[in-house]
Amino acid sequence: MKSVYITSIGKFLPGAPIANEEIEEYLGKIGGKGSKSMRRILEQNKIKYRYYAIDKDQKSLYSNAEMATNAIRDALERNHDDLFNQVDFLAVGTTQGDLLVPGFASMVHAETSLPVMEIASHHGVCGSGMQAIKNAFLQVQSGEKKAAVSCASEFPSRVFKHTRFEAQAKFMDRPIPFDTDFLRFMLSDGAGAAVLQPEPSDQGLSLKIEWIDNKSYANLYD
Repeated sequence: MKSVYITSIGKFLPGAPIANEEIEEYLGKIGGKGSKSMRRILEQNKIKYRYYAIDKDQKSLYSNAEMATNAIRDALERNHDDLFNQVDFLAVGTTQGDLLVPGFASMVHAETSLPVMEIASHHGVCGSGMQAIKNAFLQVQSGEKKAAVSCASEFPSRVFKHTRFEAQAKFMDRPIPFDTDFLRFMLSDGAGAAVLQPEPSDQGLSLKIEWIDNKSYANLYD
């Protein structure tokens, strides 16, 4: 079994950082009313800034696949090896892709214009990124692949726009559930990517992956 190293990482955060007091200017106020629980949520999560791939008119500035692509390109540019034509495995995780089909990894593969290779899409909300990097880790560890890219990208703001709730009559005469409001003011948009190789880089810092342990407890819940 081969050793596996993260030899470079990249990120993409869309637009300028958005302060807490601006959040509802981007997501909108449901029924024209500000959230009663927003301040409590923000005080608890301690997050100071968000990044949104939508503007104040709630128009998308990027697709989820474009954000993933920008993170992957950043990771490859930061790598000291010229890997663009040597990457032989791509694993991508997200909660929700841009289309029902094809798979999200296919969308990202096409957007990046990386060479023909094996790809894998992972769908599992917060766990999807770790599922993707474990897949890439095992591919390199087994010797099956020599340069793998793992990426996670999320675009939750488009799901939390006020118009989506206003279109549901049940939310017009009562507040939305706290759990939903919590996610509206917790999550933001962006992507991250990592390059995995069987040898550390001869320049800069490389991180050796000893193990990745993923478990699902979905069987314990409805």
